[in-house]
Parts: sequence; C-alpha cells; structure tokens
Amino acid sequence: MVVGRASRPGGGSTGPGPIQLSGNYRESGILQSGAEQWFSIQVQSPAIWEFSTGGSDFDTVLALYDPAGEQVARDDDGGGGTSSLLRHSLTPGLWRVQLSGFGESSGSYQLAGEAFSGLGLEALTLGQPHATELSAGQELEFELNVTNEAEYSISTEGSGFDT
Repeated sequence: MVVGRASRPGGGSTGPGPIQLSGNYRESGILQSGAEQWFSIQVQSPAIWEFSTGGSDFDTVLALYDPAGEQVARDDDGGGGTSSLLRHSLTPGLWRVQLSGFGESSGSYQLAGEAFSGLGLEALTLGQPHATELSAGQELEFELNVTNEAEYSISTEGSGFDT
C-alpha cells in the first residue's frame, strides 16, 4: 500500500509525494483554521479501512473520496467527543481522505489509518438470501451496492444466536 499526503481530487499538491508504509498508518500535524489536509491511500486489494482522529485537540471532520473523486463517507464526531471515525470497505485504486476542522476549528491533529483484510467482507445481492458461518469472536462485514434510492431492510432471521 502507498499512503501519504495528497491533493484534493483534481487539485494541486499539498505536500510531499506519497510514502511507502506497511502496517498501520499514523500522521500528526497542525491544521490551521479553515484549512484542510489531504491524504492518499493506494489500495492493492479489497479491505476494510478505519480512519480515526483520536488524540486531536480540536473538533475534526473526516471525509473519504473514492478513486473517481466522489465523496463516499463523512464523519464529524463518530469517534467519541470531537474525534472523527470512518470505517469503509475500499476496493483497489487511489483513495483520498480529507481532514478538516468543524466550522473554523483548528489545532494539532492525530490521524490513524488501519486496514482490516481478514474480516471476511462478503457481497449481498438484493432479493437473495445469504448464509454463512460465524465463529465466536469473529466479525463479518457485508457490502451491498444499490443503484436506486429506496428503503432497504436487512435482517438476521433464522440466526442460531443473538446477533
């Protein structure tokens, strides 16, 4: 994976080029009022990624942009207090994370990113039942891609344990 500072989709550079990392990613710095900082992740294989601003000393906002430059997720205070937390399934390609402050918030930030490739991401198909086995302590995440705006329902009826 390649992770590093990046530019906004379609924009100019905001810092040094990507850097090669393995394992977890951590970055710290100072964000000025009204500014934004961009980071890129070159995803090689599908994985669930989690991005967090825990430890930052101001109200942070994180946004995630797919390889086409479309915002696919945004979070303000999901990490508890004023920290942001995003957890999203990433497919191969160049993804971008935008870090900003809520309103005119500014200060020192901590950004952590971690890939979880062994959780077992499974695709769901609308109208089709899906069965799988789950061991104690194991997490399983599902992905459902929808093309029409509608109300959808997912249930765990028939599960042999409390889900």
